[in-house]
Order: sequence, then structure tokens, then C-alpha cells
Amino acid sequence: MTKHREKLSGIKPAHSRDIKSDFRIIIFFSVNFIITSILTLLMADLFWRIGYNIFYILILILFAILSWQISLGITHAFFGFFSFPRPAKFDHITETIKHLDPNGPMANTAILIPMYNEETQRVLEGIRTIYLSLKKYGTISYFDFFILSDSTNPNRGIMEESMWVQLCQQLNAFGKIYYRRRENNFHKKAGNVADFCTSWGSRYKYMVCMDADSIMSGASLTSLVKIMEKNPNVGICQTAPKIVNGCTLFSRMIQFCTHFYGPLFQSGLNFWQQGRGNYWGHNAIIRIAPFMEYCSLPRLPGKEPFGGKILSHDFVEAALMQKYGWAVWMAHDINGSYEETPHNLIDFAIRDRRWCQGNLQHTWLILSKNWPGSSRIHMLNGIMSYLGSFLWFLFLILSTIAIYQTHQEDLSLIVVSSFAGFIDMSIHHEFLLIFVITMTILFLPKILSVLRMLVFNKADFAKFGGFWKTCNSVFLEMLLSAMIAPIQMMFHSKFIIYTLLGKGVSWSTQNRDAEDGIKVSSAVSAHGVQTIVALVWAIAAYFYSRDFFWWLCPITISLFLSIPLSILLSKTSIGTSLKKKKIFLTPPESIGDTEVDALNYAIDKNLLKIKFNLTNSPYFGILYSIVDPYINAVHALLIYEREKGNPDEIPQAPELGEKLLLEGPSSMKPLEIKAILANPSGMRWLHQQVWLRPSSKIHPVWQTAIASIQ
Repeated sequence: MTKHREKLSGIKPAHSRDIKSDFRIIIFFSVNFIITSILTLLMADLFWRIGYNIFYILILILFAILSWQISLGITHAFFGFFSFPRPAKFDHITETIKHLDPNGPMANTAILIPMYNEETQRVLEGIRTIYLSLKKYGTISYFDFFILSDSTNPNRGIMEESMWVQLCQQLNAFGKIYYRRRENNFHKKAGNVADFCTSWGSRYKYMVCMDADSIMSGASLTSLVKIMEKNPNVGICQTAPKIVNGCTLFSRMIQFCTHFYGPLFQSGLNFWQQGRGNYWGHNAIIRIAPFMEYCSLPRLPGKEPFGGKILSHDFVEAALMQKYGWAVWMAHDINGSYEETPHNLIDFAIRDRRWCQGNLQHTWLILSKNWPGSSRIHMLNGIMSYLGSFLWFLFLILSTIAIYQTHQEDLSLIVVSSFAGFIDMSIHHEFLLIFVITMTILFLPKILSVLRMLVFNKADFAKFGGFWKTCNSVFLEMLLSAMIAPIQMMFHSKFIIYTLLGKGVSWSTQNRDAEDGIKVSSAVSAHGVQTIVALVWAIAAYFYSRDFFWWLCPITISLFLSIPLSILLSKTSIGTSLKKKKIFLTPPESIGDTEVDALNYAIDKNLLKIKFNLTNSPYFGILYSIVDPYINAVHALLIYEREKGNPDEIPQAPELGEKLLLEGPSSMKPLEIKAILANPSGMRWLHQQVWLRPSSKIHPVWQTAIASIQ
């Protein structure tokens, strides 16, 4: 591969010494350090006045770390507030194409949609939405789509093939939308993308990686390509996808956060990172040549869960790009980039479990040599997003132990003067001051989001239901977030402990469906221990210190109510009711969005249908692919293309075929069904036999299957 080293147009290359960007990083983290120092000094002074012991020293260390983490939120919001209305002054990457000719240069781009046992109709309707949006925008000729399936469920695999063919027929898109399913899903999603690069990467200059639930508008995709063409030293350009199609109380709350708070935080993030940004794994464009040359993932030393294959590949790929001189930018102000989110707290935690282990693996890389400093910061922030919860839990446990020890010693508290001198207040008032400052740091960023819109985009309140409805949404979100935080603390602490004990995580399919509430049994299973912990903790605190009991109540009450709260958050009926009242309303819902509306219309109208009545059968895949002539031919051809050889040379299993015909699929083991489905000539032979043999010579299930073809 040739190494591109062109200068960026208007943007400094990541590998160049950029004094302006360095100064921004210094300013940003200096402000964060000042906020952290103020909080830490106040807490240190409080402990000085009541007398230090080993527990207070440990608590102070944890408090300093946690103060740094929570201060990042207010620091991002502060710089985002002042940089948001002035994109040109604060170097937004999108400014480089602001005055470009709309018919300016484009390049061949592949849109990758990795799948793993996903809900097929939703994924392919997302592809339809993107395809039609690009066609309407006039740039479809520059884009091809690749459905990269790693599905292991044979029913899912056959459904994918069937719906892919239907979609291509409906859009007349054969040769534009490709489908490939791997036999061996080596290295999971990262390996799936790497396999594409090896097989087809040389045909394209760029690739846009999507998640199974991602959609992007034609305008946003075209803008990404133009950014890459205008700035030839950018290796990755990441958009800031917003959540759509939230229907439960929980998912609608998360959705509101991304639309209302997101722009402020992302503007603050862009302020300091500039071309030293991060990659989130989807809704981003990548320059293929340097990606193939430099982004081969290393294998971490040791065994899983900390060692072995890298799980969270996206952070590492961004770091490798920067390591070899390619800029990584965030185009946070490009509209039309969307994704979906888990619909309840339990599914959200299941996803976090996977991400937690992947982020903790990055500890190895932070300690390694030759990584860009900004990449170490991104990895550390990723680690702290989970480790911070565990440290918070330790902070509370140590505080409880310290209270217990004080009670056991039964000594009078002798309060000494403040070492800060200027603090002239009681220890109760000083503790209250620390609490108020901490709460201000936590909630002020959300207030700044309201002020940002009030000052710079007042008319945008209408998109969120109006000013007062927006304020109601912000208040309710703050209340729910405060109640959810202790529950997530317990989940994350459990994940950290499991990882430290060497319990890895398997690759599972994300549940993207929403029902009207999770089952009570599921809630009890997920939150039962949390409820017991809260009850015991509250009783102990009440017995040893009434003051500490009341300070701990926000934590223990949330944990004690975790079961009913989790059920409440998972209700679609509550989410729908609040939507009608314009609470948690978002712009795609209030003013409409072409792509989101088109996606939901296609799903509601069921434009992609399986023309077979046995879709709920556990043997749907093998039955449908054998009895339906068209699907049988498509499946056999796809296997042949995958094997890239003569189908006659593929090992035959005639005894398996006869067993399947005579005894039906219920008599077959999963591996036997997999072997039959992997044999193109055998599949064609089975199709012929099912249709030609007398019904008395084959199992009755085949006649039922034939009659089920629509």
C-alpha cells in the first residue's frame, strides 16, 4: 500500500506538532484539575479536622480519583458551551467542506453492515432506508453495500439470504448490495471487517462501518466522503449518532439525552481532541489503505479476560491510526446519523458487561510504549467509565467501615481548626458544602444544555415540545438518572469483580426488541441481590449513625426499589404516554426525519416477507432452503461462492441426506444440519428428492413444508 502523507487542508496533521492543539489540551485539563483540586482539598481539610486514620486516607484517594472523573463532565460542558456557536473559530472538521461545490469530488465507498444473529427485517430495512436516501441525494453510484454476516443460527442465515434477495429485487440493486456469511466467525466483528478488507478492500477508497441498528442519511454519508477527500491525512472521521425509535421509558430517556445534552458535550470533546479523536466502531468513515496497513490488532499477553484477542477494537484502531500519523476526527455536527439503544436496564447492563471487559483490556495498551498521549486519555476514560463505578462502591463501603469504627471506639470527636485557614465553618457545614459542590458538578452540565439552547438556539425548544416541556423532561431525566446511578454502580462493580476473577464474556446477540415490561422473574433475578444489599446496608447505617443513614438514603432507596424501578423503566406504555405529553420528545419525532420515518414505514408495512408459513418452526431454515426452488438455488450458489471451488469436490454426506428425508429434521443433530446446509450439491439433490419422491417415501414434514410455500 502507498503511504499517503498529504497535508490536511486547513487542519493540522495528527503527527505534526500543533502548538494550538497542545495548548487546548493543557487549558482543558488544567480546568479539570482545578475543579478536582478544590473538591479534594475540601475533603482533605474535613478529615484533618476530625483526625486522619487509614480509612480516611483511602477514602480521600478514592474521592480525588472520582472527583477527577465527574469533573470531566462539567469541563466538557463548559468548553462546549463557548465553542458550540463558533464552529469556524474552534476548528470543526465540517468547516473544511462548508464552501465546497456540491458536485465536488467523490470516491468509491463501501458501507459495511456486520450482523450476528440479528433481527433480519430491521437490519435490511435499515439498508433500504440508506440506499433510497443516497439515491434521492444523487450519490448512490459511489456507494456499495456489504452485509457481512457472522450468524451462527441456521434459521437466521436462511432468513438473511431470503430477505437479501427480496431487497435486491425490490430496489433493482443486484451488484450494489452484496451478502456474505462466514463459516468461521474468527475474531468476531473485528475479524469480520478484516475479512472484508482482505477480500474487497482494494476496490474501495473508503468504508463506512455501521452497526446492525445504524442508519445514516444520504447527505451525511456524502458529507463524510467529501471531508475525507478534502482532508487527505484524515484516517477516520467519526459522527455522533443520536438514538432513535426509543419506546420504553428507559430508552426514551436515553434518546432524549443524546439529542438534548449530546451536542454540548460533543462540542467540548472536539475542543480538546481535534484530530486526536476516537473511533466508536460504527457510523464512521475509514480510509481503507492505512487501515489495512496499520490497524491489524495485536494479541494481548496472557489469557482472557485481560489478555488474548482484543474485544473493544475501535479504540485500538483509532490509536493505531494516530500512531502512524493519521488524524482521527469527530464530525459531531453532521446531522442524519442514528442508532438504537437497549430498551431496558437489564439489556443495557448485558451490553455493558461486554464493553466493560473490552475496555479493561486496554490497561495493557495504556502501559505500553509508543502510543499517542491522546489515545491513552481516551482508553483511560473508557476504563474509568466502568472502574469508576467500582471505585465509588469502594468509597461507600470504606465510608461505612469508618463510621462503624468510630462507633465502636466510642470516643468523643475533637474538632481542630481548618488547615485551610479561610474555612470558618462547622464540620457539618463543610460536609454540606462538599456535597453541594459535588451535586453542582453533576447536574450543572444539564442546566448548561438548557442555557445553551436558550441563548443560541431558542427556537429549537419547539423541537423538544416547547420550553416548559423541555424543562420537565430535563428534571425527570435528572431524577431518573440519580435513581439509576446506584443500580449501574452495582452492575459495573459486579462486572469488574467477575473480570478480575477471570470470568470472561461470550459473544451474544443484542436484544433489540421491546415488550411492555420485563418479566418480574427477570427483574428479581437481575436486581434481587441489590435489594438485599440495600436493606442490610440501610439497617447497619441506621444502627451505627443516623446522620450517615440519611446521607446514604439516596443510594439505598434506589437499590431497594431496583426491582419495581427496572420494571417501570421497561414499560412501553409509559414511554408512549410520556411521548403524547411531549415529555422526552426529540426532533425526529416532533418535526419528522425522512430516514427514520422511512425505516418505520417499511417495517410497519412488512415490505420484506418470508413466503413460507413455518417461520416459527425450530427447523425453519433447513425446511425452507430445501423445499423452495428459488431459495434453494440462492443458498447453493452462495455456498459455492464462499467455498470458491467445484461443488462436486466438497465432501458429501449421503447418509445424512437420506436420514433427513426419511426421519425429518427433528432427528438431526445441530452439527448434522449445519453440514447439510454447507453442501451445495447435497442441497440441490435434497430439493429434487423432496419434490420427486412419493410422499409415502419421505417424512410427513416435507409435505407440510411444501404446502407452506406461499
